Amino acid sequence: MPILKPQLNHQLEKEIRYTWIGHSTAVIQVGQDNLLIDPVFSDRCFPSNYVGPKRYRKPACTVADLKKIDLVLVSHDHYDHLDEVALSELHKLYKPTFIAGLGSK
Repeated sequence: MPILKPQLNHQLEKEIRYTWIGHSTAVIQVGQDNLLIDPVFSDRCFPSNYVGPKRYRKPACTVADLKKIDLVLVSHDHYDHLDEVALSELHKLYKPTFIAGLGSK
């Protein structure tokens, strides 16, 4: 299956668009708002980038390619749904609102 770079810069009027980025990561666009779910952009789903399960495929884009993220939803705090490096980069680039379960750090 080819990996295509997502087109996330469209402003939608009355539709909702779901774009799978890879692994657990997806973007939902509603109107002018972009919601990022379970951001994982690292090569490994583990606290270290040197050990742990490695991705089979690279994500369809980088954090910087997203252009605009308004809200980040972290479904739970397992490493395969919560990439700390990506969260830091998202905060630095977009200053989105973060939603996570109780106890997530």
